[in-house]
Amino acid sequence: VPPAEVPPPAVVLTPLTVARVVTTQRLKVTGALSARDQAQYGNDVQWMWRFYRVEPNPRFSVQQEAAAAASGEAYMIPKEVTIPAVELDDAEFLGLALTTLSSNQLVLARTSLRPSTTYAFQLRATVPHPTSVGDYVVGAGTLEFTTAGPPPVPGDLTILPAGWSYVDEEKTLTASSWTADDTPVSYMFSYNSGNSEFSSPLNLRVNPISAPEQKVFCMAAGSPQSNYEVDVFVTVYSLYGASTTFPKKYRVLPSADRARSNERILAQASEVDPETTIQVMACYQLPSEVAPARARAPAPTPAPSGDSDSDTQTPGSET
Repeated sequence: VPPAEVPPPAVVLTPLTVARVVTTQRLKVTGALSARDQAQYGNDVQWMWRFYRVEPNPRFSVQQEAAAAASGEAYMIPKEVTIPAVELDDAEFLGLALTTLSSNQLVLARTSLRPSTTYAFQLRATVPHPTSVGDYVVGAGTLEFTTAGPPPVPGDLTILPAGWSYVDEEKTLTASSWTADDTPVSYMFSYNSGNSEFSSPLNLRVNPISAPEQKVFCMAAGSPQSNYEVDVFVTVYSLYGASTTFPKKYRVLPSADRARSNERILAQASEVDPETTIQVMACYQLPSEVAPARARAPAPTPAPSGDSDSDTQTPGSET
């Protein structure tokens, strides 16, 4: 006698909180039985994940669909088809899945998914038949989502004044020729002076900005050991948060007149908002931070009779 038919268990997957899934970030998907089925079956459930992609149907034709509509006929070929996501075959063995596929919680490693792709993740639940010993009932839930486009493609980062500048010289940072599938993009400029092994990049804004250019009142000087070079970065974010970071070396020298420079820094810090104050005060120069000899203008010397010009020495010039 075949077992009595019973409704399959209802599997509910938690909706994602993002409009597009960024492929360079981990993805977590969770499912569970409905409250009614959870009360009936408890933990006596066997879980299994299946992965599919939703692709355009190569057999679908816009012209044929229009012709069928004009003649009052039904066009039965769907626009999309669901196929196995072969890139996730053996996901657990290949390390793409950071959790077992027989769990109701799934965590996928970064870059496991293809960008600009629609996926359908199915979670199957197998439970004992409530009235027939040795038989089972299978239910499933599906979560469909689309991944964001790839991270922005780097262009360039330019810094003015070109090549080098003193701590308290205003600098202009510009990101140019960047491209992305998901626009508009936003920009975060930062730098790392490298004056300590524990130093980390200092963001020049609290949040990314829409403009590709930012003016900066000052930057902390690089260390003498690195020839006063600092690492300047621009991180460009796509509409859905995929990001690319581009670095550039730039020389920032301590001011020749440290006391006067610090006065300007303190005055500027008192006039800006609290977030910018932190960035400005990072430029404050300690007594040990003095300009390298080759970067300071030499003391004026009496000009020869009839000559009113005097030379100054700049970084990179020959002595």
